Amino acid sequence: MSQILKRSQWGPSPQAIGLDEISSKKGHTDRIVVSDLVRRRPIWVGGVDRSEQSLDLFSQWLAAKKTAGIQLAVMDMCRAFEALTVQHAPRAAILYATFHVMRPLGQALDTVRKQEYKRLAEKDRSFSMGQKSTLLSRKKTLTLEGRMALEKLLRANKRLHTASLLQESFGQ
Repeated sequence: MSQILKRSQWGPSPQAIGLDEISSKKGHTDRIVVSDLVRRRPIWVGGVDRSEQSLDLFSQWLAAKKTAGIQLAVMDMCRAFEALTVQHAPRAAILYATFHVMRPLGQALDTVRKQEYKRLAEKDRSFSMGQKSTLLSRKKTLTLEGRMALEKLLRANKRLHTASLLQESFGQ
């Protein structure tokens, strides 16, 4: 059975939904979970993967009347999730999960770190040796020693400092 609740059991159309996937067994195909975020409960589980075809099963189940009431869809950066929302709930605002937005920024910061390491002369590299995890960690999770090392690294390298500030400000 691809659904958790019968439509008649969960009342009016959801206003805010969350789209995510779960794996039934390690290494097996994903199933899609759609949750009503206002009522804090899953309303549908189905599909065989993260494709648009699997998501169409949800929109068919929910029906056009009910999808029109969706005002917010929270999801990761899956194109199929976005396409479903745009097609079946065009008035809904799309909100991407923080992790999926911040991960590429962390990767960009690491790219800058690598470029700066290659650019620097051997004697200037001492500031950045072994500092990858310190640089990519959230400041509030660092120890006092880690915060001091990060501060020293950022003072020594303007490009890294700028990239770090951009990532931090975007995260806020």
